[in-house]
Amino acid sequence: MHGDKLPAVYIMASGFRGTLYIGVTSDLLGRVWQHREGSFQGFTERYGCKRPSTGSGQVWSVSGQAAT
Repeated sequence: MHGDKLPAVYIMASGFRGTLYIGVTSDLLGRVWQHREGSFQGFTERYGCKRPSTGSGQVWSVSGQAAT
């Protein structure tokens, strides 16, 4: 399992009391960058979910065990 990335659940938001997006990824930093840059069309682009949901500039996330 060397080099495996752990899956993480994360939450992005459109703003204070705005729309929330909950996602799962094995590359949290890369995925947050994609949200902020609008790399993909879809829900997060439509609703502007480009901000961390914590309000402190940090992305809320929980990592788990490696997926098999």
